[in-house]
Amino acid sequence: MRPTPRTILAISAVLIVGVAFVIANALSANAPGTTKTEGAKITYIISEAEAAATTDIPVRLLEGSDAAHESAHIFDALAGVQGAASATLDTETLVVSVAYDPARLDPAEIQRTLAAAGYTRPTAADATPAEVSADGAAQSITISDNGSGLVPNIISARAGLPLTMTFGPGTECRTTVALPALGASAEIIDGGTIELAALEPGTYEIMCSGGGNEGVLIVQ
Repeated sequence: MRPTPRTILAISAVLIVGVAFVIANALSANAPGTTKTEGAKITYIISEAEAAATTDIPVRLLEGSDAAHESAHIFDALAGVQGAASATLDTETLVVSVAYDPARLDPAEIQRTLAAAGYTRPTAADATPAEVSADGAAQSITISDNGSGLVPNIISARAGLPLTMTFGPGTECRTTVALPALGASAEIIDGGTIELAALEPGTYEIMCSGGGNEGVLIVQ
């Protein structure tokens, strides 16, 4: 039995709707802000940047052992990185693979972003250096509070020189800051300073009054 024109039109309409549905699903699956899970890997689409290169960065968890739960916070930290296309967290190996456009983004910036959020161990390469005085006898750095943390929160300084840390007004638990290993603290609800004598090489945590890690001072 030969199909009538009406039947052909109906079949064509169904096919068109089906193809459109498949295309729409494929596009939405790769839309910025989309998260998808395949086995142990969780992928977050950051932007429509060209994914021409990939960098793998080991991360650590800050809120316990639930990597799947904490993946959202890791992805939030990467969401504003210009030139990053997607990030995939392997919840078993705790490695984040970030696809990015090398014409727009230096992978070192990805490392710095994760270090600033606390998800990788910071190094001097991730840090903002203190400024050494003209006579070379001291060093200083100014630190602000952007409402969600200290800026910068990874600081490097030279060993053997005193350091002045000048803080802007703190918010939330950051109305007090301390470097417990150095026996130094200050109330900074309206801003304040911490004066440190000549420093020994080492890595020193910067804590808030609630006991949370707010940053790190790396002395070399």
